[in-house]
Amino acid sequence: MKVVIVTGASKGIGKSAAQHLLSQGISVVGIARTAAALAALQSEPSPTSAQFIGITGDISDESVQDRAVGVARSLGDIVGIVNNAAIVSPTGPILDATAEQWQRILGINLLAPLTLTAKCIADLKRNGGNVINVTSSTSQAPVPAFGPYGVTKVSLNYVSKAISVEYPEVTCLAFYPGVVDTDMNQDAIDAVAKYAETGNGCDMSGTTKKLAEPISADLPGRIIANLATRASHELTGQYFVYSDDAMAPYST
Repeated sequence: MKVVIVTGASKGIGKSAAQHLLSQGISVVGIARTAAALAALQSEPSPTSAQFIGITGDISDESVQDRAVGVARSLGDIVGIVNNAAIVSPTGPILDATAEQWQRILGINLLAPLTLTAKCIADLKRNGGNVINVTSSTSQAPVPAFGPYGVTKVSLNYVSKAISVEYPEVTCLAFYPGVVDTDMNQDAIDAVAKYAETGNGCDMSGTTKKLAEPISADLPGRIIANLATRASHELTGQYFVYSDDAMAPYST
């Protein structure tokens, strides 16, 4: 049985990706902090023989990662990792973030994908597996109010390139799912509104408009699921947006 590990699997993009994988007969080990949401997903009738196993905990906790990897290996062959879990906080001026806040966001958004992938690299090399690092447009240029988040995503893009160079047996890419209708997007909307109230002179109208027009999680979830199992090795090391032509073969 093929198995993919999905972080942040209880809702939004991660949940959509997990459901699409299950529909293709791929078992999923999903990690999230909300036990009830994972249990609900695990209880959903599966159209295939694939299984969903939820692991409750903080993705930055290596013991949680170890449990997930152990369960995945017990189910079958690990063929993919979807590093989707992330937080957007702290928001606001980049220099207002405390050291503790920096450590928290770096731990979840950057170090967790690194350590989880490292724990599975032997499996991925053996199986010619895929690593999908979910990134953001904030990695392409600074967006006021989202400095720490952007820093983690710039770093994750670099990690994707580095893995592609150092582990050529594996396909690893950075994928931007667009502005998606999720709880995180609402958090971002609230952060922009609060930042705009500071009167710092930054024009936030473009960001506000972009966040106000989210897409459903279904499309990026489907693309991620397909990339996790059959991404062409030609994509390795690159950054893609869900609407890129190169993503069209993975959208159905």
